[in-house]
Amino acid sequence: MRQRGRPFLAAWSVTALLGVMLAACGGSSPAGTLTVMTRNLDEGTDFGTLVHATTAGQFLNAAATAWEEVKASDIPARAAGIAQEIATEKPDLVSIEEASIWRTGPLLKGPATTLVYDALASLRGALAADGASYRLDVVENEFDLEAPTALGYDVRVTDQDAILSRRDLHVSNVHSGHFRSELTLTVTGVKEVIQRGWTSLNVSVGRKTVRYVETHLESFSNSVQKEQAAELLAGPANTDLPVVLACDCNTGPGVTPTYNYVISKGHFIDSWTVTNPRSGGYTWPLHKEDPYAPAATPNQRIDLVLVKGAITPVADRLIGNARPSLTASGLWPSDHAGVLAKLAVS
Repeated sequence: MRQRGRPFLAAWSVTALLGVMLAACGGSSPAGTLTVMTRNLDEGTDFGTLVHATTAGQFLNAAATAWEEVKASDIPARAAGIAQEIATEKPDLVSIEEASIWRTGPLLKGPATTLVYDALASLRGALAADGASYRLDVVENEFDLEAPTALGYDVRVTDQDAILSRRDLHVSNVHSGHFRSELTLTVTGVKEVIQRGWTSLNVSVGRKTVRYVETHLESFSNSVQKEQAAELLAGPANTDLPVVLACDCNTGPGVTPTYNYVISKGHFIDSWTVTNPRSGGYTWPLHKEDPYAPAATPNQRIDLVLVKGAITPVADRLIGNARPSLTASGLWPSDHAGVLAKLAVS
């Protein structure tokens, strides 16, 4: 799945080029440069019909429909497609969202334990097969939900966030956590808590250290989303180090008020708006739960790379947003486009 876009080299500044030429060898990203990618793996369903079910019968049918969507989305094939993107582009760090684990089990006898899909394991296996040398630095389990279905068995999903890094990078101070602010949904009289969180680490860039943060903010409540963003700014992003926040943030320009809050309160710069001021850079939705859709017309930019401190955006482009990016079987790798950003650290 080779991205057929213009190479980053064409957009590099003279300063960035000199930084690479003077790079120290081993143990860190080339002196003065950091390339990051954020990639939502797509759980395979948006759970929409489940959330809006009003009777037990509707819920059972909706749960079965959601599970059929997941199976049709072919998580292993899509993960392999994203692995090829990573192997081709060779980013230093990769933010991963919606790395789901799916299990089945006897009806109403939970917890379900029969493993069917593990998106992160599929991604890592495909990276190894592609000869891409990446390590899993941190993974955080987020919401873990199980439901009965009209198919006669339970289905369980565990959502994960993670950060991958090139094995030759030096990383430290690895952390993860959950937000205190959580969305509670009541569906057919049953309350479910949607747990979300963040992962972070420090990475050496030449002689500098950068804090790298990944997150996946709430999508169903603007108020909860903003509270989570406030926790993020007061937590892993609260440092004197330069910061890179690379995420499926579920917010963006004109999407929810959280975007402007993070930019203003957190003193962040949106890398895309610096390097592509005349482009919308829309990342979502690429399809409506149909990974075989022939065309994509995204209308929101919610996958972001934000920076603050001594970091200058150099070049950004979208990944997995065009027909040449499809897997061999014709699947979109995700319902999100990814963002690849090259940054200069001074």
